Amino acid sequence: MQQRGNESSLNYQRLKKEIDRKEVLLHCIVHDLAGPLMGIKGGFELLSRENISDSGRKFLEIGMRQASRQEILIREILQAFSAEVESFQSFSVDPETAPDALLAVNSVIEALSSAYSLNQVKIQLDPVIDTSKNWKVAGEKSRLERVISNLAENALRHSPANSSVTIGLFDEGDTILAAIDDQGPGIPTEIAGTLFQKFAQGKKGRGKIGLGLYFCRMTVEHWGGEIGHSPREQGGTRFWFRLPKPGRKSNYETDEKPSVS
Repeated sequence: MQQRGNESSLNYQRLKKEIDRKEVLLHCIVHDLAGPLMGIKGGFELLSRENISDSGRKFLEIGMRQASRQEILIREILQAFSAEVESFQSFSVDPETAPDALLAVNSVIEALSSAYSLNQVKIQLDPVIDTSKNWKVAGEKSRLERVISNLAENALRHSPANSSVTIGLFDEGDTILAAIDDQGPGIPTEIAGTLFQKFAQGKKGRGKIGLGLYFCRMTVEHWGGEIGHSPREQGGTRFWFRLPKPGRKSNYETDEKPSVS
């Protein structure tokens, strides 16, 4: 038994070293991609201050938009593959150190408010949330915020002007359900079953390669939760994820789940 334990420890150390090497390589590749892009965006910014023709400014704006899309693409690659590399790492289930879902939601709303305003879409916290409750969940603070941010950014991309996106939290007893409700056109049937797969995207990918939702699934499932989407009766889509409370069991003893629509 001791020999098996020693072998398991050695295997773990080898695996950890291999993962560490891959993580360093990943960050080097992303750095090499992001560096020249920053120079390109800086050049575009300087050029925009010059006196150029209307047609030249039109092409400049196209270049700036494409550079921004490339920046998003690089960030999604880093997020998605970091989720795979880090999937074995620990996260907090201690009630004292576990992340607060309400604080994470408020942080994301503040961070995305400008982008939403530019697109004439309102982002808001569900007013029925009891802010005095304990909204802690199993997980890790920064990655929890990234999950919520990815879902909120996805909602923005599919929201028409003068609509709203509402983020809600629901106490289900042993779990917390987070829901991001939009008023968009809904999800086409042909892609509904593949949205959380790697490189999945709809017809209007807008330069993205379909890694944001994949990152969300990888992260939430690693924390013992689940994630999905459903059509809303009022129109639009609800993206949701469910996480266990700190110190609670992460797998469910029944197949029956509360409604998320």
